[in-house]
Amino acid sequence: MASFATGAKDGDQSVTSVWWAERFSALLRDLEFLPNSPMLMNAGTNIGLLSVCLALPVEN
Repeated sequence: MASFATGAKDGDQSVTSVWWAERFSALLRDLEFLPNSPMLMNAGTNIGLLSVCLALPVEN
């Protein structure tokens, strides 16, 4: 995930991408943000499933 954030390109300089990568890493490290379970369990493996689908009931 951090390598994805580092590789992200914006319209500006790479300094912005580096700042966001460091911020994202700090959020993960400090447990302020955790991605979904498939990403935590499958990132860096050959499984490749990093998303989850949730269906919430719609009440009228």
